[in-house]
Amino acid sequence: MIKVLLADDHEIITDGLKSILKNEDNIEVVATVSNGRDAVNYIEKNQVDIAVLDINMPIMTGIEATKLIKENAYETKVLILSMYDTMEFIDELIEAGCQGYILKNKGQEELVKAIHRVYSGKPYFGERVQERMLEQRMNSKVKSKQEKVDLTRRELQVLQLIAQEFTTPEISEKLFIEESTVNTHRRNLISKLGVKSSLGLVSYAWKNGIIE
Repeated sequence: MIKVLLADDHEIITDGLKSILKNEDNIEVVATVSNGRDAVNYIEKNQVDIAVLDINMPIMTGIEATKLIKENAYETKVLILSMYDTMEFIDELIEAGCQGYILKNKGQEELVKAIHRVYSGKPYFGERVQERMLEQRMNSKVKSKQEKVDLTRRELQVLQLIAQEFTTPEISEKLFIEESTVNTHRRNLISKLGVKSSLGLVSYAWKNGIIE
């Protein structure tokens, strides 16, 4: 069972989401809370596989809660369910460490798909969120950071494969290098590009045209 926590300050939203997910055989809603602080407190004491968080909540926002969940190295993965498709929020949450971002106006199918995708360890961004990321990259008049950061040919290859969602073993096989070497390149990329996680690397690759 995928254990899911729902956090939204509108009870009608959490009730609706819970009603949707109860029909899924392998998803269990273990808690519903109305703010980020209660979400973090629950996760501290209980097993939660996926935290589905709203952004704007009282006491503690979804952004702040995401940062705390990641800073404390909880196993919980974060999926943002929001009405906002602005890059300001998307960028900040990716940097904070969320694994997925979808919009509230999408249907039940996308929510369930996103939960399964994030649970499997892969990022999930809804179609509109991906469009906004692509629009930002296409409309940007700022030169690619790639020109400003000294990436080796191998680092660029690893970055491209990470952005295409290949796993460490798959990258190792494709480039004929050890898995430990892939992980070293990953750490070096995170350090060089000033991001916090592999999701930050994906965001960087999208913005700078490293993947199409």
